[in-house]
Amino acid sequence: MQGKPEITSRWDEKGGIIPEGGGRIRYVLDKKIRLRPGFHHVVFGLPDENYFTEVKVSLREGEPHTLEFQPVYVMGRKHHRSFYHGIKSYDAYLDGTYVR
Repeated sequence: MQGKPEITSRWDEKGGIIPEGGGRIRYVLDKKIRLRPGFHHVVFGLPDENYFTEVKVSLREGEPHTLEFQPVYVMGRKHHRSFYHGIKSYDAYLDGTYVR
């Protein structure tokens, strides 16, 4: 998979550190699948990480849906989360709304 250079702000609007901010190479895993409307149990994980996430979602008919998994990184010594410390968990969002 090819990474793309991306430069984003390192700080959010409240002055907090954005773990993936700054000038870096970013990798986005994107997979489109077709599912029937109804209730689904989805499992997401990466082969080299010792963690996976399971979510249950209900899809409505006639609408495209986006299910997104965003990493939550382990807290470092300077009390901020960073990719370098590893992945703690994933937050799941269905059409922009947090799922749990």
